[in-house]
Amino acid sequence: MSTKNIVDLFLNPKSVAVIGASKSPLKGGNRILNNLVLNNFKGKIYPINPNANGKVFNLDFYKSVLDVEDDIDVAIFYVPNRITPDLIAQCIQKGIKGAIIEASGFEEVGKEGIELRDKILKITNNFSKIRIVGPNCMGVTKIDADSDSEDKGGFFTSFGVMNKYKRGNIGIISQSGMLNGGYLMHLMTKYPNLGIRYSCSVGNKMDLSEIEFLEYFLEDPTVNVIAVYLESFKDPRKFIELCKKAKKIPKKTIIFIKGGRTQQGQKASLSHTGALAESSNVLHDV
Repeated sequence: MSTKNIVDLFLNPKSVAVIGASKSPLKGGNRILNNLVLNNFKGKIYPINPNANGKVFNLDFYKSVLDVEDDIDVAIFYVPNRITPDLIAQCIQKGIKGAIIEASGFEEVGKEGIELRDKILKITNNFSKIRIVGPNCMGVTKIDADSDSEDKGGFFTSFGVMNKYKRGNIGIISQSGMLNGGYLMHLMTKYPNLGIRYSCSVGNKMDLSEIEFLEYFLEDPTVNVIAVYLESFKDPRKFIELCKKAKKIPKKTIIFIKGGRTQQGQKASLSHTGALAESSNVLHDV
Protein backbone atom coordinates (compact mmCIF):
# COMPACT_ATOMS: atom_id res chain seq x y z
CA MET A 1 0.00 0.00 0.00
CA SER A 2 1.18 3.52 -0.76
CA THR A 3 1.60 6.02 2.09
CA LYS A 4 -1.58 7.78 0.97
CA ASN A 5 -3.55 4.53 1.04
CA ILE A 6 -2.16 3.52 4.43
CA VAL A 7 -3.17 6.79 6.10
CA ASP A 8 -6.45 6.85 4.21
CA LEU A 9 -7.22 3.43 5.69
CA PHE A 10 -7.00 4.89 9.20
CA LEU A 11 -8.81 8.15 8.49
CA ASN A 12 -11.58 6.78 6.25
CA PRO A 13 -12.38 3.19 7.25
CA LYS A 14 -15.66 1.63 6.15
CA SER A 15 -15.83 -0.58 9.24
CA VAL A 16 -14.20 -0.67 12.67
CA ALA A 17 -14.01 -3.11 15.57
CA VAL A 18 -13.65 -1.69 19.09
CA ILE A 19 -11.71 -4.34 21.02
CA GLY A 20 -12.37 -3.80 24.71
CA ALA A 21 -15.82 -2.30 24.18
CA SER A 22 -17.82 -1.91 27.37
CA LYS A 23 -21.29 -1.10 28.64
CA SER A 24 -19.84 0.96 31.49
CA PRO A 25 -19.70 4.72 30.79
CA LEU A 26 -16.62 4.85 33.03
CA LYS A 27 -14.58 2.64 30.69
CA GLY A 28 -12.56 3.93 27.76
CA GLY A 29 -13.98 1.20 25.53
CA ASN A 30 -17.44 2.65 26.10
CA ARG A 31 -16.33 6.22 25.41
CA ILE A 32 -14.71 5.24 22.11
CA LEU A 33 -17.99 3.66 21.02
CA ASN A 34 -19.85 6.75 22.22
CA ASN A 35 -17.59 8.95 20.11
CA LEU A 36 -18.23 6.88 17.00
CA VAL A 37 -22.01 6.72 17.48
CA LEU A 38 -22.53 10.25 18.82
CA ASN A 39 -20.58 11.76 15.94
CA ASN A 40 -22.27 9.82 13.17
CA PHE A 41 -19.49 7.55 11.97
CA LYS A 42 -20.93 6.35 8.68
CA GLY A 43 -19.30 2.93 8.62
CA LYS A 44 -20.11 -0.27 10.48
CA ILE A 45 -19.13 -0.65 14.15
CA TYR A 46 -18.46 -3.96 15.89
CA PRO A 47 -18.04 -3.94 19.71
CA ILE A 48 -15.70 -6.77 20.78
CA ASN A 49 -15.59 -8.15 24.34
CA PRO A 50 -15.45 -11.87 25.25
CA ASN A 51 -17.10 -11.15 28.61
CA ALA A 52 -20.00 -9.00 27.41
CA ASN A 53 -23.46 -9.93 26.15
CA GLY A 54 -26.38 -8.17 24.54
CA LYS A 55 -26.06 -4.71 23.08
CA VAL A 56 -24.34 -1.39 23.70
CA PHE A 57 -25.52 1.78 21.89
CA ASN A 58 -27.88 -0.59 20.09
CA LEU A 59 -24.89 -2.50 18.67
CA ASP A 60 -24.47 -6.26 19.17
CA PHE A 61 -21.46 -7.47 21.14
CA TYR A 62 -19.10 -10.03 19.61
CA LYS A 63 -16.75 -12.31 21.55
CA SER A 64 -13.96 -11.95 18.99
CA VAL A 65 -13.25 -10.31 15.65
CA LEU A 66 -13.30 -13.84 14.25
CA ASP A 67 -17.02 -14.02 15.07
CA VAL A 68 -17.80 -11.07 12.77
CA GLU A 69 -18.91 -12.30 9.36
CA ASP A 70 -18.28 -9.04 7.50
CA ASP A 71 -14.92 -7.49 6.61
CA ILE A 72 -13.30 -5.11 9.11
CA ASP A 73 -10.90 -2.36 8.00
CA VAL A 74 -9.53 -1.12 11.34
CA ALA A 75 -9.46 -2.47 14.90
CA ILE A 76 -9.29 0.02 17.80
CA PHE A 77 -7.64 -1.54 20.86
CA TYR A 78 -8.54 -0.51 24.39
CA VAL A 79 -7.30 -3.53 26.32
CA PRO A 80 -4.37 -4.30 28.68
CA ASN A 81 -0.97 -4.37 27.01
CA ARG A 82 -0.27 -8.02 27.91
CA ILE A 83 -3.14 -9.43 25.82
CA THR A 84 -2.59 -7.15 22.83
CA PRO A 85 -0.19 -9.43 20.87
CA ASP A 86 -2.61 -12.39 20.83
CA LEU A 87 -5.47 -10.12 19.75
CA ILE A 88 -3.29 -8.66 16.98
CA ALA A 89 -2.77 -12.24 15.76
CA GLN A 90 -6.58 -12.68 15.61
CA CYS A 91 -6.88 -9.46 13.61
CA ILE A 92 -4.32 -10.76 11.11
CA GLN A 93 -6.24 -14.04 10.86
CA LYS A 94 -9.42 -12.03 10.20
CA GLY A 95 -7.71 -10.01 7.48
CA ILE A 96 -7.95 -6.65 9.26
CA LYS A 97 -5.58 -4.17 7.62
CA GLY A 98 -5.00 -1.63 10.42
CA ALA A 99 -4.93 -1.42 14.23
CA ILE A 100 -4.94 1.57 16.58
CA ILE A 101 -3.43 0.53 19.92
CA GLU A 102 -4.37 3.02 22.63
CA ALA A 103 -2.97 1.04 25.59
CA SER A 104 0.24 2.13 27.27
CA GLY A 105 2.83 -0.21 28.78
CA PHE A 106 5.26 -0.74 25.92
CA GLU A 107 8.70 0.87 25.34
CA GLU A 108 8.03 3.57 27.93
CA VAL A 109 7.92 1.04 30.82
CA GLY A 110 11.17 -0.74 30.08
CA LYS A 111 12.07 -4.42 29.56
CA GLU A 112 8.56 -5.93 29.85
CA GLY A 113 7.11 -3.42 27.42
CA ILE A 114 9.97 -3.86 24.95
CA GLU A 115 9.36 -7.62 24.98
CA LEU A 116 5.70 -7.01 24.10
CA ARG A 117 6.76 -4.69 21.28
CA ASP A 118 9.15 -7.31 19.92
CA LYS A 119 6.42 -9.95 20.09
CA ILE A 120 4.14 -7.74 17.99
CA LEU A 121 6.97 -7.15 15.51
CA LYS A 122 7.32 -10.92 15.10
CA ILE A 123 3.56 -11.59 14.86
CA THR A 124 3.08 -8.89 12.22
CA ASN A 125 6.24 -9.84 10.32
CA ASN A 126 7.54 -6.31 10.84
CA PHE A 127 4.09 -4.82 10.02
CA SER A 128 3.80 -6.47 6.62
CA LYS A 129 0.60 -8.27 7.77
CA ILE A 130 -1.12 -5.35 9.50
CA ARG A 131 -0.28 -1.65 9.97
CA ILE A 132 -0.35 -0.06 13.42
CA VAL A 133 -0.88 3.42 14.90
CA GLY A 134 0.44 3.66 18.46
CA PRO A 135 0.66 2.13 20.99
CA ASN A 136 0.27 4.57 23.88
CA CYS A 137 -1.83 6.98 21.85
CA MET A 138 -5.36 8.34 21.51
CA GLY A 139 -5.87 7.43 17.90
CA VAL A 140 -7.13 9.71 15.15
CA THR A 141 -9.79 12.37 14.75
CA LYS A 142 -11.25 13.40 11.40
CA ILE A 143 -13.87 16.15 11.33
CA ASP A 144 -16.12 16.15 8.27
CA ALA A 145 -18.74 18.67 9.43
CA ASP A 146 -19.40 21.03 12.38
CA SER A 147 -21.03 19.54 15.46
CA ASP A 148 -24.02 21.89 15.13
CA SER A 149 -24.73 20.96 11.50
CA GLU A 150 -27.25 18.37 10.34
CA ASP A 151 -24.48 16.21 8.88
CA LYS A 152 -22.18 16.59 11.91
CA GLY A 153 -19.35 14.20 12.58
CA GLY A 154 -16.48 12.29 11.07
CA PHE A 155 -14.26 9.63 12.60
CA PHE A 156 -13.36 9.95 16.30
CA THR A 157 -11.34 7.19 18.02
CA SER A 158 -10.24 9.02 21.17
CA PHE A 159 -11.60 7.89 24.54
CA GLY A 160 -12.21 11.56 25.33
CA VAL A 161 -15.79 12.12 24.14
CA MET A 162 -16.06 15.06 21.74
CA ASN A 163 -19.36 16.82 21.11
CA LYS A 164 -18.41 20.43 20.25
CA TYR A 165 -16.18 21.00 17.23
CA LYS A 166 -15.77 22.95 14.02
CA ARG A 167 -14.36 21.70 10.76
CA GLY A 168 -11.45 23.77 9.54
CA ASN A 169 -8.14 23.50 7.70
CA ILE A 170 -5.77 22.48 10.55
CA GLY A 171 -4.11 19.07 10.67
CA ILE A 172 -2.43 18.04 13.94
CA ILE A 173 0.24 15.38 14.41
CA SER A 174 1.14 14.72 18.03
CA GLN A 175 3.35 12.25 19.85
CA SER A 176 1.40 13.15 22.97
CA GLY A 177 -1.91 11.33 23.29
CA MET A 178 -3.33 14.04 25.53
CA LEU A 179 -3.34 16.51 22.63
CA ASN A 180 -5.88 14.35 20.78
CA GLY A 181 -7.95 13.91 23.92
CA GLY A 182 -8.55 16.36 26.73
CA TYR A 183 -6.47 19.21 25.35
CA LEU A 184 -8.09 19.07 21.92
CA MET A 185 -11.52 19.26 23.56
CA HIS A 186 -10.30 22.19 25.66
CA LEU A 187 -9.03 24.02 22.56
CA MET A 188 -12.26 23.55 20.65
CA THR A 189 -14.30 24.70 23.66
CA LYS A 190 -12.18 27.75 24.47
CA TYR A 191 -11.73 28.74 20.81
CA PRO A 192 -14.99 27.66 19.12
CA ASN A 193 -14.00 29.24 15.79
CA LEU A 194 -10.76 27.24 15.62
CA GLY A 195 -11.45 24.72 12.87
CA ILE A 196 -9.76 21.32 12.92
CA ARG A 197 -9.65 18.88 10.00
CA TYR A 198 -7.53 16.10 11.50
CA SER A 199 -5.80 15.33 14.79
CA CYS A 200 -3.58 12.26 14.82
CA SER A 201 -1.85 10.87 17.91
CA VAL A 202 1.11 8.61 17.00
CA GLY A 203 2.29 7.69 20.53
CA ASN A 204 5.30 5.36 20.62
CA LYS A 205 5.37 5.14 16.80
CA MET A 206 5.83 1.37 16.70
CA ASP A 207 4.93 1.48 13.00
CA LEU A 208 3.28 4.59 11.51
CA SER A 209 4.87 7.86 12.53
CA GLU A 210 4.81 11.59 11.85
CA ILE A 211 6.28 10.89 8.41
CA GLU A 212 3.25 9.12 6.91
CA PHE A 213 0.74 11.62 8.33
CA LEU A 214 2.83 14.64 7.29
CA GLU A 215 3.11 13.30 3.73
CA TYR A 216 -0.65 12.81 3.65
CA PHE A 217 -1.43 16.30 4.98
CA LEU A 218 0.93 17.91 2.45
CA GLU A 219 -1.09 16.31 -0.36
CA ASP A 220 -4.52 16.96 1.18
CA PRO A 221 -6.06 20.17 -0.23
CA THR A 222 -8.35 20.50 2.82
CA VAL A 223 -5.31 21.09 5.09
CA ASN A 224 -3.49 24.44 5.06
CA VAL A 225 -1.89 24.51 8.52
CA ILE A 226 -0.05 21.50 9.97
CA ALA A 227 0.77 21.59 13.70
CA VAL A 228 3.34 19.03 14.82
CA TYR A 229 4.44 18.10 18.37
CA LEU A 230 7.25 15.53 18.63
CA GLU A 231 9.51 14.16 21.34
CA SER A 232 11.60 12.13 18.88
CA PHE A 233 12.00 11.66 15.13
CA LYS A 234 11.32 8.39 13.29
CA ASP A 235 13.36 9.60 10.31
CA PRO A 236 14.95 13.05 10.85
CA ARG A 237 16.22 13.42 7.26
CA LYS A 238 12.83 12.57 5.78
CA PHE A 239 11.11 14.96 8.21
CA ILE A 240 13.41 17.81 7.17
CA GLU A 241 12.84 16.94 3.50
CA LEU A 242 9.06 17.13 3.97
CA CYS A 243 9.30 20.45 5.82
CA LYS A 244 11.32 21.90 2.95
CA LYS A 245 8.76 20.53 0.49
CA ALA A 246 5.99 22.33 2.38
CA LYS A 247 7.67 25.68 1.69
CA LYS A 248 7.12 25.12 -2.04
CA ILE A 249 3.42 24.26 -1.71
CA PRO A 250 1.02 27.22 -1.79
CA LYS A 251 -1.05 27.70 1.36
CA LYS A 252 0.85 25.10 3.40
CA THR A 253 2.30 26.13 6.77
CA ILE A 254 3.96 23.87 9.34
CA ILE A 255 4.05 24.87 13.01
CA PHE A 256 6.51 22.59 14.79
CA ILE A 257 7.09 22.13 18.53
CA LYS A 258 9.88 19.83 19.73
CA GLY A 259 9.63 18.35 23.22
CA GLY A 260 12.54 16.97 25.20
CA ARG A 261 15.04 19.69 24.33
CA THR A 262 16.38 20.00 27.89
CA GLN A 263 17.89 17.26 30.04
CA GLN A 264 14.78 17.21 32.21
CA GLY A 265 12.58 17.16 29.12
CA GLN A 266 14.51 14.19 27.72
CA LYS A 267 13.85 12.20 30.88
CA ALA A 268 10.16 13.08 30.68
CA SER A 269 10.03 12.01 27.01
CA LEU A 270 11.63 8.65 27.81
CA SER A 271 9.05 7.89 30.50
CA HIS A 272 6.18 9.31 28.44
CA THR A 273 6.53 7.56 25.08
CA GLY A 274 9.82 5.68 25.39
CA ALA A 275 11.35 8.35 23.16
CA LEU A 276 15.08 9.01 23.19
CA ALA A 277 14.99 12.69 22.31
CA GLU A 278 17.58 13.61 19.69
CA SER A 279 19.79 16.64 19.90
CA SER A 280 17.92 19.85 19.13
CA ASN A 281 20.66 20.66 16.59
CA VAL A 282 18.61 18.82 13.97
CA LEU A 283 16.05 21.62 14.24
CA HIS A 284 18.41 24.08 12.59
CA ASP A 285 17.83 22.29 9.28
CA VAL A 286 14.03 22.51 9.42
